[in-house]
Amino acid sequence: MDFERVIDRVPLLIDDKKWLQLVKDSLPEVSREYDELVKLNNRLTEIEGELIGLKREKKRLLNDIIKVTDGHQEGQIEDEGQVDEMKGRIHEINDEIDQLQYESELLPTAIKKLNREIGIVSVRWMYELLKAGKERTEVLDLEIKTLREKLGSMYEEKFSLEAKNNEMYQYVHHLLGKEITEQLDGFYKGEEKDND
Repeated sequence: MDFERVIDRVPLLIDDKKWLQLVKDSLPEVSREYDELVKLNNRLTEIEGELIGLKREKKRLLNDIIKVTDGHQEGQIEDEGQVDEMKGRIHEINDEIDQLQYESELLPTAIKKLNREIGIVSVRWMYELLKAGKERTEVLDLEIKTLREKLGSMYEEKFSLEAKNNEMYQYVHHLLGKEITEQLDGFYKGEEKDND
């Protein structure tokens, strides 16, 4: 399935601001995996830093050994125990480097696997929300259409009543004249106030 191949190419989700915004806090099912992924990714970064430090220390020790052994050739007396101690530390550093490199080779696979699991769960969850959102949108569209139709007929009724009222008022005004119509206007407006 193409989905499987595509999900493997998804970048690290814990570094994706949009994923963090949309999914992380809304999908508790991935919180444990998220924490583990952060832990593994941080460990990989730590290893890279440790390797740099160990290689730097090893280089310094090798330079120190060269300085000490160069001194022997010139006839200077140096502490042989110090050279043995530096060689022992270099051996320890080599072992630590090997162990860290082995761990750093395993971590990307574990990170990729965990990222893939989180990606699959996240995409499924988002598609469920998309489906529910689409269904709700369709319901809202139908309700809006119904309300528009109802609103349209209410507007028609309102305009029809206003036109009829206006036509009757003009007729009363024509029939009784301005003075009587104004008196009746005052009477009916006063009656409306009394009823309030």
